[in-house]
Amino acid sequence: MNKFTLTFLSLTLMSAINITARADAAQNHSDITPAITALSHWYDRITVSGEVDVTGFASDHTPTTIGVIPSNIGKSPQANDLSVTFANLTATAKLNDWIKPLLAISYQQTAPSFIRSPDGGGDSLFVDQVYVTLANPERTPIFLKVGRQFLDFGGLDFSSYLESTTQLLSFMRQTTAVLGVDWKGFTGSLYVFRGLNTVGEPNTTNTNNFGAALGLQKKDEKFGYNIGAGYLSNIVSGLYASSTVANGSPLNHGYYHHAISAIDLHLIANWNAFDASVKYIAALKPFSVLDVPFTTNGGATFSGAKPAAWGLNAGIKFSVMNYKTRFGLGYQGSSESAALGKASGSATYATAGVYGTSFAIGMPRSRFYANYDITLVKWADLGFELAHDQGYSVSNGGTGKGAITGVVALMTHMS
Repeated sequence: MNKFTLTFLSLTLMSAINITARADAAQNHSDITPAITALSHWYDRITVSGEVDVTGFASDHTPTTIGVIPSNIGKSPQANDLSVTFANLTATAKLNDWIKPLLAISYQQTAPSFIRSPDGGGDSLFVDQVYVTLANPERTPIFLKVGRQFLDFGGLDFSSYLESTTQLLSFMRQTTAVLGVDWKGFTGSLYVFRGLNTVGEPNTTNTNNFGAALGLQKKDEKFGYNIGAGYLSNIVSGLYASSTVANGSPLNHGYYHHAISAIDLHLIANWNAFDASVKYIAALKPFSVLDVPFTTNGGATFSGAKPAAWGLNAGIKFSVMNYKTRFGLGYQGSSESAALGKASGSATYATAGVYGTSFAIGMPRSRFYANYDITLVKWADLGFELAHDQGYSVSNGGTGKGAITGVVALMTHMS
């Protein structure tokens, strides 16, 4: 745990203790709200939650998505492994009715491949999120959230255990200032962040990226929905996109040639035991050919890629021997993404779909999958998934090969 983490925790605890002391001293004064006086101890203001996911997988031909194949695999396209894919510890503190800081520390192993993006670089403990929220829903629907956080664009996708194509394209964590509103099911936000630099300004620090999101939601087990749309001025800073190395791309060195705006459209709905979701993420103009290339003639010539990704999922919940379960079917796809992103150790000047001791570049062209989840106890779930990936064709710089992958995941959580 680094000095920044310890300092944040110390400041949070000291602030909570200080506010508690003031609240206790002024307990009989009218300017102390009931919500604050009710929390008479500093530990009453702190909430801790956590998650540990352990995943096993086996694939007959490793698909071209993010990750690292263990070194003993060699040139074999087959892979299997067992790994802690994600572990997280989150602490929040209610300093008063308006101020609420959050600190989330996470861990991920480098392997297994193509399960989740190695957000911390793999085999590392890292600060996943750390931000402060200024909000009081009882007084105003407007809120301000500042710090390192996930952008409200694309969002986390829990429809599949293999990381979805839409999440690979859109997932982004930045130090961001968000001004938003949450009122009677309507949500809206505007945000700004710095992101990567262009090749022409390697030594500048400009907060010149921005985005916006609108949504309408209703939380109800009988009939609920979440409809949303988002706009992002520059998607090149996405975790997966910024790892691109194809044809010597400068993205994984922290630079890009021109900004790429993008849109996010999504619909999630549930009706009694049934649920369904539709997601679409797309760049609105092509990347520079120097940043993310795309070929239609097997690498003879290249143009700038204009990637897009989509996903459809439907499921039904039911009980088996008093255990809550869910069965789901889904389809995911992508376009012009054969060279987007990389796995650690991939060949720098490869175009796509390269196999070796470490592979690979790109996303699957299409994926069909089925999964089944069982709630073992309140804080533990067991999940199974079987997926078929189809890679991009040789004419698009891929291998043209498919893969069948099986996943078993044990997920524990506390809150």
